[in-house]
Amino acid sequence: MADINDYYSVLEGLRHEIEHTQALTSEEKDMIMSCGYGHISEGDIQISLGVKKDDYEVATNVRERAASVADQFLVDYVTSRKGSISGEHGVGCQRVHAL
Repeated sequence: MADINDYYSVLEGLRHEIEHTQALTSEEKDMIMSCGYGHISEGDIQISLGVKKDDYEVATNVRERAASVADQFLVDYVTSRKGSISGEHGVGCQRVHAL
C-alpha cells in the first residue's frame, strides 16, 4: 500500500505533466481541471479530468488530447512504483492496454 504522505503525488505529477506538455496550448491547459479521490484505506486513487468550456466539440477535443497525455503519464508513474491500474467503473474498457 502507498504511503499516505505520497497519496496525492500522482495528481501533482499529472498536473505538472499537463502544464509542460506540447500537446496542448496554454489556453487549453488553463481549461483542464484534475482531481483525485478514491479508497485511501486501500491505497488507491482515482483520477478525473474535466474541461472548463461550454463548446462541446472544443471541450471534447481538448479532453481527448489531455487524456492521452494523462494515460501515458499514469502508466509510467504506476509501473515505476510497481503498482497496478484497474478498470473500476468501466473505465478499463477504454484502457485495456494498461491493465
